[in-house]
Amino acid sequence: MALGGPFDVVASVCLLSQLLEAVKLALGETHSHYLPLVQAVRGRHLRQAVQLCRPGGRLVIVTDFVSSDTCRELATVAEAQLPALAEQLVLAQNFFTGLNPFLLRQLFASDPWLAPRVAQPQLSKPWRWHFPTRVYAVCALTATRR
Repeated sequence: MALGGPFDVVASVCLLSQLLEAVKLALGETHSHYLPLVQAVRGRHLRQAVQLCRPGGRLVIVTDFVSSDTCRELATVAEAQLPALAEQLVLAQNFFTGLNPFLLRQLFASDPWLAPRVAQPQLSKPWRWHFPTRVYAVCALTATRR
């Protein structure tokens, strides 16, 4: 089914984490094809978002990248300290596989297919998303379609 487009704004709102969670549930994190499949799904999702956006349009990729399951501090850390905590978590590799927000920004700037098609990739400050039994750190990657 064709999605139409191109669109002025293309937003992926926590969809990438759901796609990657499906890969994890299907294969398991120890499967030899797990990481390559995560990278392939992530790459295809980012490329499709770019393809759906008209030149001059805006791309918004919102992703939840870590939860209070592995970082209880997310629920209590002061708002002003959240960016520093997020950076520490990423440095400690405490994030959902395939969703390192700094790597996502880097992909928009350096990937041979993405980089020529997007400009000004920027990463927002993280914020908290309270979901019934968890707290997530979330951020948005934005860019302009060339």
